[in-house]
Amino acid sequence: MDDAAALTLSAVTDVAVALGYALVGQAIRRRDGPPAARRARLDLALGFWGIAATGVASAALDVAVLSGSRDLAWLGALSNLPLATFAVASAGFAAYLAEVFLGWGRVRPLLFVAYAALAGWNLAAALRWPASRMEIVAWRPVLISPDGQGVTMVATAALLVAPIVVGSLACLVLWGKTPAARARFRLGLTSAGLALWSAASFVITLGATDAAQASGRALVLSSAGLLLVAHAPPRPLEERLAVWERGDAARELARHEREASLGSRVRELV
Repeated sequence: MDDAAALTLSAVTDVAVALGYALVGQAIRRRDGPPAARRARLDLALGFWGIAATGVASAALDVAVLSGSRDLAWLGALSNLPLATFAVASAGFAAYLAEVFLGWGRVRPLLFVAYAALAGWNLAAALRWPASRMEIVAWRPVLISPDGQGVTMVATAALLVAPIVVGSLACLVLWGKTPAARARFRLGLTSAGLALWSAASFVITLGATDAAQASGRALVLSSAGLLLVAHAPPRPLEERLAVWERGDAARELARHEREASLGSRVRELV
């Protein structure tokens, strides 16, 4: 596939995925609850909004190259935007996991500061070793820098992606700890969606063929679709979930009645 078509497909996919993830974040943010729950959901929403912003930033770089820009300073600035936006996403996911699993709401500011420092470290490395040329590799513009930035990029990528991979596994753990039908539905699809995103990132990063790039983008589109269904289900599915919730409520009421009846008998007969 020629470079112009590849960059166009890449930009369109990035924007479509960004829209999907932005809607997921909005659906999560709209849910009500006590202050701690709202704070945790805001962090999770920031995670999805950060991924959405990363898609928009990546598309902006594609469009700049498609428009004929070859100014390395300008392209370098655009290429750093996805790292900055993804740092917000990673901090949001990390803060959410810390709150849900550890109850560490107070570390939230520290996590955001740490990821801001990580983004700043990467920017400093980019300024120290500016790009010497730009190539289009595997459907995306790649700015080639001296080898001195390699360790920085690898460490940055690992720290940025880790909260999302852990988040996928964490949703599976939570899925096994709740009997609530809606929660299990949401957690299962969220885990699958984040796992698909992780697989898509791996394929897109390492895939050198058009087939690999197309497959990776199909996976990331599928991840957005799963997450939308999980957090903003269509009306027929929402109605089915409401039926399941009523069943959960009826079973919970029956359990309380059995416990109350047993307690009453104990008081009378023991």
